[in-house]
Amino acid sequence: MDKVIQLKTQLAEAAKLGLSNNFGHQRLSVILLDNFVEIQLAALMENVFMYDSGWYNSPKKYSYGLRKKIKFQHADLLKACKNEDIINEEERKQLEFCHEIRNNLYHVGKEDHLLTNIALLILFKIISTRQPTWKSARNVMVMSGDLIDPYVSKSKQEGFMSSNSQSEWENFLAVHFNFLEENHKTVPSLIYEHLMGKLDKSQDFLSFLKEEHPNFNKSSENWELNEYMLEYSFFSMKSKALSEIEDRQERNEKYRQQYTNHKKNWKFIKANRIETLENSIRALQGKTAHRALEIYISKKSEIYLIFDTLSDAVSDLESQIDGAIEDMKLSKI
Repeated sequence: MDKVIQLKTQLAEAAKLGLSNNFGHQRLSVILLDNFVEIQLAALMENVFMYDSGWYNSPKKYSYGLRKKIKFQHADLLKACKNEDIINEEERKQLEFCHEIRNNLYHVGKEDHLLTNIALLILFKIISTRQPTWKSARNVMVMSGDLIDPYVSKSKQEGFMSSNSQSEWENFLAVHFNFLEENHKTVPSLIYEHLMGKLDKSQDFLSFLKEEHPNFNKSSENWELNEYMLEYSFFSMKSKALSEIEDRQERNEKYRQQYTNHKKNWKFIKANRIETLENSIRALQGKTAHRALEIYISKKSEIYLIFDTLSDAVSDLESQIDGAIEDMKLSKI
């Protein structure tokens, strides 16, 4: 029963944090909920392994090596749970997305607020739907008369079986885990806002570049999106790796090689590519959460690259503008 209380406490605390408008609290809520799902899925797969002894199924369905992968690799755990009908394919992809967000929040310490909100919404819905049947997720539990479930009313304190029953989990979730309002924005609408925000800002960047860049770089007078992406995407993708090479001659040689390959393998980008992407993102409205995530996953790399590249180009241009202003000031001294 101690395990049941731990699970309920983790969800109750995550719900309190999820209610907060403080991003730090929301961050912790996503980490706790992602961890909760991982704990439950791992325990459910341990149950599968318990009956996969080789006595009833010969040979074993899960070898030692495969069990180890499932135990320590999140993607393999999700795939195995999908194959065992513990979760479905849509949930697998959604949980994969949430785990990516969790990793950014945990290891990097930051993530876009909208994406964090999306992860909260997905985890809330999956746990609310699945937990009553998952329950403690363990076949073998230790029962103790000394423990009292603080989440069960005194009139219903009937021991471990009551505390871990499907109906009790449903009651617990309704009272202690109901932290999202019914009119909360949907996953498709949140993804729409996030990606469309990136594209709108990219359009602003491009307009600024087309207006001001030729004043400092005459060769860019007729540049469109393709030329700015060709020139500046190399720095967005490679600058960090190149900067870590200490030897200047080696760094310059690597730079020349990689930049030549970059131009050689470049695929032309149409001038209206941002508008085309905007049209595809508008199609998110009315889609299911699963389909919206598929579109997000298929488009995010390109949209992020355009946004980051044009942002770098604007930063470079602003540095040139600042330099010109400083030169002008010095010339008047």
